[in-house]
Amino acid sequence: MREGLATQRAVDSALAAQVIYGGRLGTNLVEARAIRIDDLAVALGRHLTAPVPPAGALDKVDPSALRLVSRAQCERLRLCPFALDGDTLHVAMMEPSDATALAELVTATGKRILQYAMPELRLYYCLERYYGVPRGVRYARANPSGAVTQAQAHAQARRERPALITSGEFPTLPMTPEIEAALASTARPPEPPPSGRAAERRLYPSPTPAGGVAAVALVRPTPLAARDAHAVIAAATDRDAIAAALVGAALARCAGALLLVPREGQLYGWRGWAPGLRAESLATLWIPLDAPSLMADAAGQRVALRGAPDVRVHGLLGWALPAEAYAFPIVLGERLMNLLYVFPGQGAVVEDAALGELFQLCHEAAAAWARLLVQAKRK
Repeated sequence: MREGLATQRAVDSALAAQVIYGGRLGTNLVEARAIRIDDLAVALGRHLTAPVPPAGALDKVDPSALRLVSRAQCERLRLCPFALDGDTLHVAMMEPSDATALAELVTATGKRILQYAMPELRLYYCLERYYGVPRGVRYARANPSGAVTQAQAHAQARRERPALITSGEFPTLPMTPEIEAALASTARPPEPPPSGRAAERRLYPSPTPAGGVAAVALVRPTPLAARDAHAVIAAATDRDAIAAALVGAALARCAGALLLVPREGQLYGWRGWAPGLRAESLATLWIPLDAPSLMADAAGQRVALRGAPDVRVHGLLGWALPAEAYAFPIVLGERLMNLLYVFPGQGAVVEDAALGELFQLCHEAAAAWARLLVQAKRK
């Protein structure tokens, strides 16, 4: 503002947006079109007393520079190397004065490090472009034309409030005394809530794999036609068969699917697949049921809902926002057994007939759970 790049009103608006959406002040100013990102970079460099990368340097990054610093280091230290000149490695950083990051880079590369200042938005773009680190939805650019697409209009209409996928709740399963006794036998003492980063964020894929889960992309399950999924559920002898049928059926109709399990006021990831989804991200995903979201609404109301996708889930897992998403609770008596969250590809929606098939499969999954619980009780 002192340099005349943004008005007081623009800064005040950006500060308010920062409270709601996070990100740095400069990021919010750029997103509000109150300042150009190139002007922001120059001002940032002056403020941090660091040079900025020469024009075009970040468009033609030296591959040998990239190879010297790992993806994990770049993501953690928030930096991107872009040139190698003899023994000098040129590195653009969000915090060019970070002495700890500088020492780590010197040790890891054996090079002299020359730091440059880089705005937050530009860093995340470079990490995605050169290292394959997905930008969260928070940092993805809006439609550059400013026009409202048909899919966006569809999503906006849905965002008023979630809508029922079907007219009413799930059909009620006959709750025999045997099923009720089997359900009661599965009751567990309360478990402590997640601690550390999980407690702070409440919804997260932890950067540290839990329980030794491999940091690899999941293999896409085989999509299943409705009749095949029905057959698998009808013959299911364990929980994995139920999960495979639900996720496979969902992937025959949608771009991604998550099957979650409730526990102590949370939903946690169990099975699923979407482009780029890694095993450790699924295994460490927690979603609070006391915070507003499509999944929380569907779980709390025990009804299948369609509506706005869960922005934080898509952002944390690096998925693009679809026009709408769908949540199917799997309920046995009063007990929420699972929740199936599915979404189409960007700009697409799922036909009502396909949603009806998933709804019916979820009802059959509840019946399969009842059967497995009774069988286990008999044993």
